[in-house]
Amino acid sequence: MKLNTVRQHRIAKSFLFIEEHLHEPLNLHQIAAASFYAPYHFHRVFKEVTGESVNAYVSRRRLERCASLLLNEIDTPITEIALSFGFSNTSAFSRAFKKRFGVAPSEFRKNAPSKYSKICITESKNGEVVTTFEPYFRSITNMLKYIEMNTTIEVKEISEMHVAYVAHVGLMTQDIGYHKIMQWARPRGHMDRSNLVMTSMYLDSAKTTSPDKVRVNIGVILDAPIEETAGVHYMKFKPGKCAVGSFKLNMHEFEKAWVSMFVWVNEQGYKVGDMPPFELYYNDYRTHPEGKCIVDICVPIQ
Repeated sequence: MKLNTVRQHRIAKSFLFIEEHLHEPLNLHQIAAASFYAPYHFHRVFKEVTGESVNAYVSRRRLERCASLLLNEIDTPITEIALSFGFSNTSAFSRAFKKRFGVAPSEFRKNAPSKYSKICITESKNGEVVTTFEPYFRSITNMLKYIEMNTTIEVKEISEMHVAYVAHVGLMTQDIGYHKIMQWARPRGHMDRSNLVMTSMYLDSAKTTSPDKVRVNIGVILDAPIEETAGVHYMKFKPGKCAVGSFKLNMHEFEKAWVSMFVWVNEQGYKVGDMPPFELYYNDYRTHPEGKCIVDICVPIQ
């Protein structure tokens, strides 16, 4: 592998290690060892790649996971959520949470029927974070009406998939990730398959993570495992039970479709599962007469 490819591969391993151990005490030596780096060198490379120190990244991911639980597990006490992610007490958690999101955890949860609202974080002139909640639609009824008019949602058991993917960061720059995976897939004949399906798997929620920091695994579905090479990773993805909505969408319609999917899941009494939500693409929108993506939006549920 080229040097930068080796570095990307190792940093990707550090992301996975951190996610799997957010409930536990984490230190630089542990994460560096999991990435096959010496601690000092790892710290420098990690900050160069992510723009954040290791400690800052771990703290942010813990707070974002807590925020997600506050939104999606409304019966779980705030203290339980805080302690499960290593905060020593509720006061320490509340201070850190308010510094990150601009509101206390209780207020964050209270304002979430607009749970389907986009969290916008801005900085005022005095440096204080101000959080505003902007509803995507005027009411849940409108969202459900959108679903009724644009798709039929089914609950399906989705079997495991072999996925070759690149690890990408940033919601608005996914085209870069797709270019990379297609560069790898095309000479291997994967792009010429009649049953070609591509995917985006969202490891973070845009409700709790800044769009430029949302991690996305962008890949192509294969018939069999591959050997990892040149920055392309492999996973056996087992999404299990999912709410699946089949859509034909222009680019500006994706946000509305995703929000409506989560509204439907909630209204039907399901809970969002532990696996990442994902999209399955069945066409190249550039060849569609209306420039639309034929896509399944899939939300793992329990």
